[in-house]
Amino acid sequence: MTTEEWKGILEERSQTMVDSVVGIVISLGAYVLMSVSVTDWSQLMVILMFLMAIFSITGFLWYTAAQSIALAPHDSGLFRLSLLLVAILAPLPFSARLVLFSEIKEVAVTLLLINTAVVFAIAFLIDVLVLHKPESRKAPRSILGDLRAQQFGLPVGSLFAFLFLLAPREQMLGGPFAGWDIPLRALGFLFSFFVFFGITMVAEIFVRKRIPISADEAPQVQKMSRVFNLKMRAVNNALFGMALGLCVFSLTDLPVEAASDLLPPLIHFAFLFILIYVFWNKLFRVYATIHVWEEGIDLFTNIVAILVVMVPSAFRFAVLPGLETRAIGVIFFPILMVAFAAANASLYFYASRLKRGETAFSLDIVRDFRLWAVGSLFLAFMFLASMLIPLEAIAFMDISLQIVIWWISLVIFIVIMQVASPKSSHKLLEKSD
Repeated sequence: MTTEEWKGILEERSQTMVDSVVGIVISLGAYVLMSVSVTDWSQLMVILMFLMAIFSITGFLWYTAAQSIALAPHDSGLFRLSLLLVAILAPLPFSARLVLFSEIKEVAVTLLLINTAVVFAIAFLIDVLVLHKPESRKAPRSILGDLRAQQFGLPVGSLFAFLFLLAPREQMLGGPFAGWDIPLRALGFLFSFFVFFGITMVAEIFVRKRIPISADEAPQVQKMSRVFNLKMRAVNNALFGMALGLCVFSLTDLPVEAASDLLPPLIHFAFLFILIYVFWNKLFRVYATIHVWEEGIDLFTNIVAILVVMVPSAFRFAVLPGLETRAIGVIFFPILMVAFAAANASLYFYASRLKRGETAFSLDIVRDFRLWAVGSLFLAFMFLASMLIPLEAIAFMDISLQIVIWWISLVIFIVIMQVASPKSSHKLLEKSD
């Protein structure tokens, strides 16, 4: 084995390990926090607040580690720090669950705050180290601006989480948190991200002005842009893959007392699996067309991937036997699907208008993307309209009429998309080959 081949193996190992672990952490966050039965909307809102904090912290810190490894893949020090980062990120969903649902909330909050502060501190070290390497000059302007701006937000976020350890232990949160017996110190977890994010966004306004736009035209930057595109695809594929796995876990609480009771869970699993697969399959066609990293595409694909991880858990609320939980689920799941479908539509509309250098593509592909955008909006409308159906309307075998309408909407969507865009789809597949 040559030295170059060994370096290639090390590069693939580093990037795959970080991307896969982060995808698992985000997916576990959705399952661990939403694998309970909620009986009122205030409970769901509290769970979602913690869930979005986990998504945001994990996503932004993965961004720092992943881009650093992409820029310096053979640096063993950066790899060890990145591995330590994802190892400490992994328990974050479980710490948050202990804060919400355990009897040791004081200990859990302390662990959660230390966990949060430490991951911010490690991400700051990774950021500083990679920016002091000559390889950082190969990064596209937007990524280089992000890494430089995060040098201001990361240490403040870490300090903010540590300072909340000094908050009174006996004081509990009120308002929407009343009745949860959550210590006041838990706000350090929720606010540390917003402090980090706010400072980073303000700093980025000034940092990017100092980086010339012409920097993106350099050959080495163009080469790295393709590497970052591959990383975007890797983490999004990991999230979609975990969402398919969560389709099974989200249906494990359904009562099965006879052989006939197996049919509804299997029907529900098939619905979720097909729904997620259809959108995941189409996402590959976007990747097949756009070969370089693009900030807007990265934003929309990340939103789509994070929303799809929540889909199985939200669907679980809609099919659980408890009437109060189901009443929340049949509203929450359609709302989530509207957001998911709208994010897909935004992605395809944005991709169809992308005409920058080598990312410009044929009119057939533009029409195909726009067709899928319109189809996604149709699906969003059907899910929104299904909320008008009464909860007590049952079609057969304790399967509600709403779920039947969701099935019908999905089948209509698939048929229309297959019939309306066969020519463009084949062109995209040929292009990806």
